[in-house]
Amino acid sequence: MIRRCPAAGLATALALAAGAAALLEGAAAAEEPSPSAEEGPRPLRIVLAARKGPVPGHNPLYYFGGFQTKTLVYEPLLRYGKGGVLEPVLAESWTRSPDGLAWTFRLREGVTDHAGEPLEAELLADHVARVAGNPGNRWLGGTSRILGARAVDARTLEIRLSEPWYLPGEMVIVNPWHYVPPAAFDHEGFFRNTVGTGPFRLVAEEPGVSQGYEAHASWWKGVPGVGRVEAKLLPNAWRENHEVLRAVLAGEVDLAADGEGPVIPRDELPRVEAMPGFRVWRSPGSSVHYLVLNPSPGPFADRDARLRFAAAVDRAELVAKGELGYAEPTTTFFRGGFAGWPAAGRTAAPSGPAPAGRTPLRLLLPAGATPRLGRLGSLLAAQAARAGFDLAVEAAKDAADYAERSKGADLLLQVTHGAPYDPWVSLQALFLNDPARSRRTAARGGAFWADAAMQAAILEAEAAPDDAARAAALSRCQARLDAEAPVVPLFINERIAVSVAGLEGLEFGTNAYDLGLASVRWKER
Repeated sequence: MIRRCPAAGLATALALAAGAAALLEGAAAAEEPSPSAEEGPRPLRIVLAARKGPVPGHNPLYYFGGFQTKTLVYEPLLRYGKGGVLEPVLAESWTRSPDGLAWTFRLREGVTDHAGEPLEAELLADHVARVAGNPGNRWLGGTSRILGARAVDARTLEIRLSEPWYLPGEMVIVNPWHYVPPAAFDHEGFFRNTVGTGPFRLVAEEPGVSQGYEAHASWWKGVPGVGRVEAKLLPNAWRENHEVLRAVLAGEVDLAADGEGPVIPRDELPRVEAMPGFRVWRSPGSSVHYLVLNPSPGPFADRDARLRFAAAVDRAELVAKGELGYAEPTTTFFRGGFAGWPAAGRTAAPSGPAPAGRTPLRLLLPAGATPRLGRLGSLLAAQAARAGFDLAVEAAKDAADYAERSKGADLLLQVTHGAPYDPWVSLQALFLNDPARSRRTAARGGAFWADAAMQAAILEAEAAPDDAARAAALSRCQARLDAEAPVVPLFINERIAVSVAGLEGLEFGTNAYDLGLASVRWKER
């Protein structure tokens, strides 16, 4: 059964939020006193996603949690900018050797970390050694192919590979590729301090509850617009729940925002948009909601059945009624035009007529399915019925239940991680069986669709000598998905934030974890 928010509970939540909004509207009408000199500049209070993990501290070398918090503190050599184009951060430029076995990065001048130490190529070489030396990072295909890194001079870093690989496509990822300076480690090499080069530095923490940040006054891009950030850590129960909005409307925080996937409940946004004293921010996202059509024995072992189901999907209806307009339809498995991925997809037509009878199917929703996902399940069931499929929609009880029941489900509703994982790392995780990776880490399961043509196109893209060759190989990947329909792309969620009035300059980064807080400022009175 699909769990839905009880009507009484939602009504109560809306009433509480409306009361809080009325109070805040009245307060907004009065002149707000400026903070005294003793109080200092007005801090920014936010809700931030950060999990307490098994590894102490905030170390990007370990892949666990804290993605949004780490992007405040740490920076990569390069990142995805608008349109999925790689742009410089700590590196000013980068080149590939003619044989594809080395990447050279020219470092930016004037970068200092939170301890005041300058960025140098020799220090970056040490960081690369830590990244490649951790077997837990072998889920990234490039790390198992790194032979070593060296400082050519103070500002030039060279990374050598065992075989050609598109390393820049992975170096945008916060865990593990954001640079951790020497001041973070003790003399024996153990991580001790949260020190980076990013716009903010961590100054206070109550694990699992709250964190405090101060602006990095020597940040290479200039002093951030707010001097202090006070973060309330997001409880899992608040995701797509009225509580996250209540925190803003009641004045407990100034800003709440989506991260990797929706956090802000869409149902209440039209009402909040009409409220004086508050603002709803909207920005294009990169994570694609999609259906996995199980190609193992079952109804979807038949290619024509997969293609008929794919043709029945009405993406515009899913966006309008399921996502309430806060998304955009997509026919490509990753955002079209992003990082060389083709701009459009085209599903092949079935080769024969539909069978006379009806085909029963099971769609499994992830654990903790929200009302939004429940709406999507109902819409998909109605669309499938028009094409001769009887779709039963179920929701997993928890992660273990989902893992077990997904093996027998005909369809799964899933979402790509978005930038910076799409398309390069997501392609590896979903479709590539990489011997180099599996030798060095615990079993993560093989590719869910082990298609030889798809795997060959991915490997060709990774080893391609230039952007044009990479784009051509990625086009073959999308064409293969179109022809065989093991997945059906649906839509791309917008990224949403809700803030109090008076906040300016929020610029969501392309990275799903980047909230763009360095550009935020309070409106001057």
